[in-house]
Amino acid sequence: EKKQTASIIVLMAVLQRTAGLAIATGALQKINQLYPASEESQRIAAARKDGYWPYVSKKEEPPAEYTYGEFPLPFFGELLDKAAASSAACPGGDRSAAEFLDLGSGAGRLVLAAAAATPPWKRVTGVEFLSSLHTLAEEKLAQAQALPGGLLTSEVVLENCSWDSESLDLSSIDVAFAYTTALPTEGGLLTGLTKALRDKMKKDSIIITTDYELGEGFS
Repeated sequence: EKKQTASIIVLMAVLQRTAGLAIATGALQKINQLYPASEESQRIAAARKDGYWPYVSKKEEPPAEYTYGEFPLPFFGELLDKAAASSAACPGGDRSAAEFLDLGSGAGRLVLAAAAATPPWKRVTGVEFLSSLHTLAEEKLAQAQALPGGLLTSEVVLENCSWDSESLDLSSIDVAFAYTTALPTEGGLLTGLTKALRDKMKKDSIIITTDYELGEGFS
């Protein structure tokens, strides 16, 4: 029997039409304080430490999937709400028993945004392959936990591995997000990600991708 996991494709062209405030304004402000736009170049530099320069030094083409990008937070919050509303794990919008995953979580910005959202998730997990970005995400998590007045409403777990790692257990994930605009595709399909997730995600989980869709096993 084929796994029928829902896949939601977000077309980046519609981003500017969204003005949702699904993540509270106060939480957004704190996330932006942790990840100021003025320091985005530093976060890009962290990604290049492991995902760019080692390849360039060997005169090899850096993998496109290591391209660093930052997704708009208000729109991300709106996507979380819409996905949760469609998830069987969130009856009546209650996320207290549901788990969220950010695949390719970078410096942890969306992970912390999801963990600051209300209603809270049972657990929010970030999976990042580049060690330099994973380390930065751990630093930001510690800063978020120390903020006066609090920020996080959900448990946070950060994993430093590839999403196709055999040790990565995604069987409890209900809603996942992957910023896939820069990922390589075959015929418009995210074949690599499809292969990695097909046997890891449970039936009826929801996966949000950007610009491209997952292949066989996802509907």
